[in-house]
Amino acid sequence: MCWITGFISNIENKEKILKSMTDKITHRWPNDEWFFIKNNIVLWHRRLSIIDLEWWHQPIIKSWYTIVFNWEIYNYKEIREELEKLWYSFETNSDTEVLLTWYIEFKEKILEKLNWMFAFVIYSEKENNIFFVRDRLWIKPFYYFYNWNDFIFWSEIKTILEFPWIKKELNTWVLNSYFQYRYILWEETFFKWIKKLLPGNYWYFGLNTKEIEVKKYWDLKLEENKIDLWEEYYVENTEKLLKKSVKRRMIADVKVWAYLSWWLDSSLVSSMMQKVSSKPINTYTIWFKEDWFNEFEWSRLVAKNIWANHHEILLSWENYLETMDYLIEYKDAPLSVPNEVPLYLMSKELKKDITVVLSWEWADELFGWYGRIFKLYIETLRNNSNFEENFIKRYNYVSDESLFKFLSKNILEDIDKKSYTNKIFKEYLSKVENLKIEDKIPYIFEKLHLPWLLERVDVTTMATSVEARVPFVDHELVEFVNSIPFKYKIKWKDWYDNEKAVNELLKAKDISEKLDTTKYILRKVSEKYLPKEIIERKKVWFPVPLDNWFKWNFQEYAKKILLDDLTLSRWIFDKDYLLSKKWTEELNWINIWMMINLELFIRKYFD
Repeated sequence: MCWITGFISNIENKEKILKSMTDKITHRWPNDEWFFIKNNIVLWHRRLSIIDLEWWHQPIIKSWYTIVFNWEIYNYKEIREELEKLWYSFETNSDTEVLLTWYIEFKEKILEKLNWMFAFVIYSEKENNIFFVRDRLWIKPFYYFYNWNDFIFWSEIKTILEFPWIKKELNTWVLNSYFQYRYILWEETFFKWIKKLLPGNYWYFGLNTKEIEVKKYWDLKLEENKIDLWEEYYVENTEKLLKKSVKRRMIADVKVWAYLSWWLDSSLVSSMMQKVSSKPINTYTIWFKEDWFNEFEWSRLVAKNIWANHHEILLSWENYLETMDYLIEYKDAPLSVPNEVPLYLMSKELKKDITVVLSWEWADELFGWYGRIFKLYIETLRNNSNFEENFIKRYNYVSDESLFKFLSKNILEDIDKKSYTNKIFKEYLSKVENLKIEDKIPYIFEKLHLPWLLERVDVTTMATSVEARVPFVDHELVEFVNSIPFKYKIKWKDWYDNEKAVNELLKAKDISEKLDTTKYILRKVSEKYLPKEIIERKKVWFPVPLDNWFKWNFQEYAKKILLDDLTLSRWIFDKDYLLSKKWTEELNWINIWMMINLELFIRKYFD
């Protein structure tokens, strides 16, 4: 588990500037850190040891090549064996040395075979260029700044803000993306001029020309007419690929635990871990003292069934605001959802015992659970309505009506001038226009929803130096599940339920988990691993028991922040609307919570 940064610049005092940048991430609790400076190139690496604990440092240098690498390659042992057959030798047991050696032999062709979560950078003195790569599915962050004279990259935004002439300027025309989608979509960030390297892409940066050659090495295949290979085939291969993914993500020289929640996804991952392990695995479940119920009994049932060493953590909601404030500074962005705070508290507690944990992200979206969205095709076909409009309206976290109330006219004009989010949705919806409506949504989710999920788990775990690995975000598994016809993902319980849904004009939310079985394929896979009670149980949301607290304590806190002269002077929010006090009656608590997060973020980074 690693963090990388670096820059290409003719600026003086490079080592001093690098130190000011890297001092910003001392919270990473490293095992060691090293840097490389040559000509105008600066590379830096900080490491938390997971593989090859005894010795290896980055940057690693071989012949004319130098690498800094963030995170793991899961199939590196297989690749190493291939290279040894080509008479290559290795000084370490690290996946980083394997990666660099393979690149020296095959260049960008290596990307087709790697199974990983990563971002990496290779400087070639021989070709006089730098090779930048990001993983296929947004698993790990990679930010950059480029102005034709300087190229700066990093794993966290706060490091680049220390570079001498980076101007901090709020990117106001993407603020609707934060409120409506919980995340700044695609390549933009909250900072003007700072971008994200897009997934499945690699760059060659010419050190003489200062030009960038951008190429895509992976994308999700669009299948207009899926061949039906029958249920048994999909169940069998889903199990095989998921089990393979779990086994790969257990590779480490430290303890690997599993998050065991109260439902299907994490229970199945835990069970598969136990199947491929030679000794009992460790699992844990968390809940909160202030909640009116807990789910320990369900996780105990799974743990007992798989003979795991089970641990229970009971957390408190004390100091929620202080924790929220800290996480905003860590994230370099406002928080997206209230449960980022308990996810962080959970990781903080886990760090006492572990370094690596397997998590469950993306299972709902990959296998089909969100019925109110995934069954939208029923409403669209029945009413002959516009799918694009229906999808965006249903997917919005904050409605247009609320957004127009609390954002200022200036901000709304900035948003409208660029129409950033509309362009993105239109671009990706145009790519899937020939697909069946039910097949469009998984593609859009992979492009626009998955990044937010992975950012959330990365921020809340890495803030405590815990590495979360995500078996459901394995490109081989994702590609296969993408080929499964929709009828096997969310399956009608009876053959006449489809007709019933149409004739009775039922809405998507009234159909889901009543007339159909969500995540059908995954439930079928689970029959070999889990008790029936867990497989058939309905989804329980991750607990955020803040409603009562928000009704009382939080409202006063919200007034203190949002009616403060500093907040009102910005004209980010509509000043007249806030002073009218209508917002306390018209907006729901999640709208207000996000407004506070944005203001606290601005105070930390722009005041």
